[in-house]
Amino acid sequence: MPRRSSVGSTTARSALPEPFIVEYAPTSRASCKRCQGLLVQGKVKVGKKIQSPFHDGFDVHWVHESCATGYGLQSLEELTHWQRLKYSRRNLERGFLITGRTSCLDLKRNWKLHKDSPNCDTDLKQRSSELLGPFRWSDILRLAKVLDLDAPDAKNPEVLRAATHITYRAEATLHLQTMGNAKILRQVLTENGIFFQDKWPAPKLAYIVADQILFGLLPPCPTCGNRALSQEGEEVRCQGYFSASTRCDFKFRYR
Repeated sequence: MPRRSSVGSTTARSALPEPFIVEYAPTSRASCKRCQGLLVQGKVKVGKKIQSPFHDGFDVHWVHESCATGYGLQSLEELTHWQRLKYSRRNLERGFLITGRTSCLDLKRNWKLHKDSPNCDTDLKQRSSELLGPFRWSDILRLAKVLDLDAPDAKNPEVLRAATHITYRAEATLHLQTMGNAKILRQVLTENGIFFQDKWPAPKLAYIVADQILFGLLPPCPTCGNRALSQEGEEVRCQGYFSASTRCDFKFRYR
């Protein structure tokens, strides 16, 4: 059924799974498929999957967030990876996270990512009151406003908890991108048996490593068997494949 967009046009629902994606531009070399303007590195971009005319898979057309208003989106939930977008924060100390996956922030290069780190000397439970500090929303709220979408409730403590997770993951990601490079990130992933593709850019690799550093190793995917699970806020999804051409679609949400 066609869906109404914020500019009054209609867009047919794509038959492709999870047709819309959002992420930060890894470089400033690409251009928007709609306005042809530059997609600036570090700024939010929205992608739409299209069936490729050259191969059996699909391609992604990337546009500025403001150029995605004609896609007929009605919820942030329709944008795959929206929980990877950063939350700005204030009065929040650097520390440890309260999750079921515990690990130390102080991962050294080439150090194994164990579930229970012997170097963690801070009691996680004692830090819980420090972690749920006040937040102001930035990229996510702006994206919701630009695309006229429903935004999460900032007063919801569960959302704040997810915001905490994303904030620290983003911080660790930036640190990894500054201190390391793609080769080092691939080495860390390989040594820990974590799935990745050689073509993935350094920011994506850094995000995966940061996730495992902060929350510990996730188990193998129960569907495809690969160690390819990655947490995004409240959601855990698989990035692996059943075969060379069949992608695993396993995901679940914490409640």
